[in-house]
Amino acid sequence: NKGSKLINDALHDALLSKLAVFKRYWKSEIVKEYEIFEGPTEQLHVLLMSDEIEVSEIQEQRAETVQVEIPGGVGEMQQEIVRAELVRSVDKSRLAVEVIPPEAFYMDGTATEVDDIRFIAEKYERSRSDLIKDGYDPEIVMSAGYDESEDRSSTEIARASVDQSWVDNAKTGENERQLVTVTDAFIEIDQDGDDEAELWHYVIAGNRILLGERVQETPYLFWSPVELSHKLIGLCPADLAVENQKARTGLMRGVIDNVYLTNTTRLMGDLTKIRDPRSIIDNHIGSFIDVAPGAEVVPVPQAQLNPATYQALEMLAQDK
Repeated sequence: NKGSKLINDALHDALLSKLAVFKRYWKSEIVKEYEIFEGPTEQLHVLLMSDEIEVSEIQEQRAETVQVEIPGGVGEMQQEIVRAELVRSVDKSRLAVEVIPPEAFYMDGTATEVDDIRFIAEKYERSRSDLIKDGYDPEIVMSAGYDESEDRSSTEIARASVDQSWVDNAKTGENERQLVTVTDAFIEIDQDGDDEAELWHYVIAGNRILLGERVQETPYLFWSPVELSHKLIGLCPADLAVENQKARTGLMRGVIDNVYLTNTTRLMGDLTKIRDPRSIIDNHIGSFIDVAPGAEVVPVPQAQLNPATYQALEMLAQDK
């Protein structure tokens, strides 16, 4: 697990979206490593006695004359040499920890404790090939459809717009490389008709159910920066600062508008006596306005900024 990345993602989600969602589970992963073997057939047979190694391809077989020690001297014998590509299955299963994006997470909003959650789910995209590697039925996986009409949240759009990482899943690559939307859900339902709801785990790819099993608990943990009583989801610092920021924004906007009006004063006058009206429209600093004899151009009176404005800004800056 990449600790620094997990911590960074969790803090970012919690500080901006009120909630950091952790998922911990045992990840079964068998990685295939390929290597080339070249040597006597007997050595290859010894390697193949291991359940982790198998032959992917025999590339060459040949006979070579080798010298061997025999009683009374050195002799020659024919030895079969083989060159083959081997595939070794390496078990890299481990305890995995992930941070789930808030926009891809769904839960029962009435829950006050983790154990009270009646429904919880996450959505993600995964290729058909990876789903088959995870152990799901290949026939079901390959028949699962992709919902092109599914809406993307504004957070997901903003996250992807940084590097333009959109992918046209329905038209990219071969069928096994296409991405499908996977819903990983935990829900309390009565499946056996005994009037008692048990916790069930369902994995749904597109419109096909890949897995349905009874479980004891969900793999999710939560953290909110500011906890609320009797609520599972609390607040983030932005919730506490929003009213202060709105007030500061309003005052600062008034200050900026006043400065603009002071530096580019509006004018009033009789345009029939202005020889070049554009000299008024293009109100450059220190510019001259050519007027007819007797014409008068005066600035529009502008109220001065209330001195209390700066005191209010300073007070709001301290109250963070």
